[in-house]
Amino acid sequence: MYLFYIALLPVNILLFCFGLVLFRQVHAGVIFYEGLAICLVLSLLNFCLVSYWRRDKGMNVIYSMLVFFFLYSFNITIPALLDRSISYYIIGVTANEGGSNLAQYKTAFFNGFINNNGAIEKRLNEQVISGNVVCVDGACRLSDRGYMIYKANIFMASVLRLDTRYVRPENYK
Repeated sequence: MYLFYIALLPVNILLFCFGLVLFRQVHAGVIFYEGLAICLVLSLLNFCLVSYWRRDKGMNVIYSMLVFFFLYSFNITIPALLDRSISYYIIGVTANEGGSNLAQYKTAFFNGFINNNGAIEKRLNEQVISGNVVCVDGACRLSDRGYMIYKANIFMASVLRLDTRYVRPENYK
């Protein structure tokens, strides 16, 4: 009986991805909120469909909530994360300064985020620990796993019509 519910979870991920890709082809707004809307729609749709087949309303409500949180977790871990880079840092700078201009943001980002907070060292260390980057004698390169993630990120960003410069930087030298 519970196998029925479990079997539908991967179907929901596929429907979520399909729905988000289609929606983003028509209107590319804030991906987090678009994904959240699709989570809600799919959860309600699941409740209706599962209630038609299974009369256990309590279990159907629990299952629909599980679908929502499962899809929400996927939404914030893949699409929304690809779309975020320094957005929260900008919010913090604006809050601390009570307002700012582009030159001040650039200075704050380079001095505060990059230089003073060790952002590059922290992120590089995270990638080494994750197995995406291998460093030997100060020289770093992508591992096979890192290259697969790099290609997958480019693909997802392209399909979701996100700015690929975050995942495929070009003008940094």
